[in-house]
Amino acid sequence: MTAIYDNNQHVFLRLGSGLGRASSIGSGSYATIASIQKSPPSPSPYATSDACRVSYYASSQIMLMSQVQLQDPRFVDPTKRLRALMIPRATITLMNVTREGIFGRIYTAKLGQETVTVKAIKETASKRQLNLFLSEGTMMYGLDHKNILKVLGVNMDNPKQPLLVYSYAGRGNLKRFLIKCRQKDDDHYSLSTQNLVDMAIQILLGMMYLHSQCVCYKDLATRNCVLDDKLQVKIADNCLSRDLFPNDYFCLSDNESKAVKWLAVESLLHKHYSAASDVWSYGVLIWELTTLAQQPFSEIDPFEMGSYLKNGYRLGQPVGCPDELFAVMSYCWLANPADRPPLPQLLSFLQEFYTALCRFI
Repeated sequence: MTAIYDNNQHVFLRLGSGLGRASSIGSGSYATIASIQKSPPSPSPYATSDACRVSYYASSQIMLMSQVQLQDPRFVDPTKRLRALMIPRATITLMNVTREGIFGRIYTAKLGQETVTVKAIKETASKRQLNLFLSEGTMMYGLDHKNILKVLGVNMDNPKQPLLVYSYAGRGNLKRFLIKCRQKDDDHYSLSTQNLVDMAIQILLGMMYLHSQCVCYKDLATRNCVLDDKLQVKIADNCLSRDLFPNDYFCLSDNESKAVKWLAVESLLHKHYSAASDVWSYGVLIWELTTLAQQPFSEIDPFEMGSYLKNGYRLGQPVGCPDELFAVMSYCWLANPADRPPLPQLLSFLQEFYTALCRFI
């Protein structure tokens, strides 16, 4: 099975007594929410396999995370973080610009002899944009996990144009990489379903770690992940995401720029964020993986998304998407946050599916 889903149709479905592929896409036997709830995934016998990328975060202790109050480090004054991360400007050598927005830039650079990524903000940025840049760019400070991109340093020699330094990821932004995989030229990378499931598992492990550290991420999407040359995925902060991916964010009545089409229904309607709302966004991220970063709900007006989700409508099964993956997505989009699967259950399900894919190689 491959993941080249060009000309994918955005077909929506409504949650009802049974949930499967919309009739306009095709027919067949498809997993339903009810079937998953009746037969939840059992613990994988491969839970210690390196090939399946399991870490100790899959232990039963994580089951207690739903009882922990998660926090948003972006709301914490970053002054202490900035002080601890300060590095001399002389140690940073900016090379080429890899991305540029209205008020931000991303560079390939050198930190000493090490190749790194540097995020910079232009002097024309507003004070609010500058404050967001610093608070969002340092939110991963103090975290240490193989699937989390942590900030290495900050330079503020010019307070209006600070520099944030990160580890380098050879293939760069995950969303841009997936879009490039749609191309039919010699330079495109052909991803298998196994590759995509492996990426989903890595991102899930990163999310489990964030929740274990009481971090509510709130903006999980492929645009906020990076990829190295070995297809190792890391969740990054969402610093500059609004600037570099403006089509993914919308200002609604509260005049706050949000990733409306990735948000859980309770986040959209009531501004309520939790581990369960991150699970919802994770379901949309899997949808992005299986469509090679198509835009979710592209035909829906952002101002109508709240009522659309409240009325039970969800993204449909992408063309070529395995039933198992669509079942996972659908389970993540249950209206009641308490009914959505905890992260360890999702991990177990995806591990078993990954192992089944390995048997066909």
